[in-house]
Amino acid sequence: MSLQGRDRSKGFTLVELLIVVAIIGVIAAVAVPALLGAINRSRQSSTMTALRNIGQALQLYQNDFSRFPTVDGGTAEGVVEFLVPTYTGVVNTVDGWGGVIFLTTSNQEYTVISYGANGAEDAPYVLGTTTDWNADIVYSTGAFYQWPRGIQSN
Repeated sequence: MSLQGRDRSKGFTLVELLIVVAIIGVIAAVAVPALLGAINRSRQSSTMTALRNIGQALQLYQNDFSRFPTVDGGTAEGVVEFLVPTYTGVVNTVDGWGGVIFLTTSNQEYTVISYGANGAEDAPYVLGTTTDWNADIVYSTGAFYQWPRGIQSN
């Protein structure tokens, strides 16, 4: 059997396949970290929205009763009965990472807290922005006290 009579255009060589696999690997190495960052930013954003919605509903309650409701257990679950359906349609009681949203109230102020990606309290809090994925997100009496912004680390 002669090699000269064989048609070489019927497939790819091993070198061509290795080059394609290497290119796919490089693309994946670049895309996966960007995708993971986008997922974490989405979780932070949904958590911030949940905290803000709870805070706004608490303020509406306070407008009617001149005080904030007493929280049972220190979680957002404790205020659902006071806020739904009059002040909000739904109260998200978990953050974007599936952790519990914590809540404290007094007669004239409230604080709503997510423990962030790591699920652990990271007090003391910094007034302003943070660039740590694991940092707590804190919303207190109508404004964010500590929140994520910019390129995140960890």
